[in-house]
Amino acid sequence: MSELPTYVPLGTMAEKLSLAEITLRNWLREGKIPKHTYIKVGNTYRFNFEAIEKELLACTQEQTFEDTLKDPSLDAELEAEDLNLDAELEAEDLDLDAELEVAEHNPFVLDDTNDYQEEY
Repeated sequence: MSELPTYVPLGTMAEKLSLAEITLRNWLREGKIPKHTYIKVGNTYRFNFEAIEKELLACTQEQTFEDTLKDPSLDAELEAEDLNLDAELEAEDLDLDAELEVAEHNPFVLDDTNDYQEEY
């Protein structure tokens, strides 16, 4: 006869995972704890520690693996956008520098109303 898995109450499960009970309750509500790893009757939960541990470890390994497989083309695309923005900003700076130089040598200065005023 096969041995039945051991189910533990929420407090014990939280303690085994080094979590606060509220965190475990939040994880339940958010669906982070797979439904096949616990039993719920009314408002009472019983958890299969081995099953939860296995699922959480698998999720952690999948996330780590997914992080290492980030799409390099996306990084290249973002880098190209950054370079384009840098070039645009540099061109604007050059335009502003040229306008400033012209304004320094010009006896007339353009004010906010687009009217020319003579410098005094």
